[in-house]
Amino acid sequence: MTSEGLAPPEAFGRLADATRLDVLRELDAAQERSVSFSDLRARVGVDDSGQFNYHLSRLRPHFAEKGADGYRLTAAGRQVVRAVAAGRFTADVSFDAFEHESRCHRCETSLRVSYRDERLLFQCPACDHEVLDVGFPASGARERTPEQVVDAFARFSYHRVAGARDGVCPDCWGPTDGRVTDRVPPAVDEPAAVVFECAVCEGVVVVSFGGLAVYDNRVRRFHRDHCVDPNDGYYWERPQCLSGEYTAVESADPWRVTVEFPLDDEVCRGRFDGSDLVTVDVER
Repeated sequence: MTSEGLAPPEAFGRLADATRLDVLRELDAAQERSVSFSDLRARVGVDDSGQFNYHLSRLRPHFAEKGADGYRLTAAGRQVVRAVAAGRFTADVSFDAFEHESRCHRCETSLRVSYRDERLLFQCPACDHEVLDVGFPASGARERTPEQVVDAFARFSYHRVAGARDGVCPDCWGPTDGRVTDRVPPAVDEPAAVVFECAVCEGVVVVSFGGLAVYDNRVRRFHRDHCVDPNDGYYWERPQCLSGEYTAVESADPWRVTVEFPLDDEVCRGRFDGSDLVTVDVER
């Protein structure tokens, strides 16, 4: 399979015009139906047909395509419309620190959460610990209360990890591949973590071994067997996700890591071979 694309400066240059953005909006409003040249020109409000044809030529074939019945939006064009509508490049949202119901995985104190410059900061006031400092798009914070923003972030994080783990980039839907890295985020108190990298956009999703294991169906079944709902709480409340307390590195070349989940008088152990969770055993 071959693919050809515009260089980023060229792509952004073709979109740097209000009329062309209006064209994309009108094609999006047509909901997959083709729109003729004359109808589209009337909707956008451009009198000069030659000038309008030039604008369309700058959008074809990457953002709009021409067929027998008229013009339609491409997948790339639809992403542009959604990004502009969501304020991905223009929104400015923030809120001051407030006390959230989630608790520090070290001392069980309620965390304080703030949002600024598209980053969520989770801090523990008792042990003066920065639990998380993570990026979250402003579009996810718009039209939501601070409490709703935190809940949205939790779901956002789950879907990013799940998609990357299953081989689909959460940003561009390209293929991802996992590997172990010793360059871990500051919030993860472990010697290594798993990084999923996209072969198309080169975006990365970094997650701890425990952060991967908690979503495994075998680990979740172990929790349910002990009357613990695996969906209760937030991932940053689980020490396996951010702390090395329950993570043991057995080998660094090749990487072999074990994560433990003790409940009652039993221990569930997830064993990783590289970035793959290969076995889950329960010791009674």
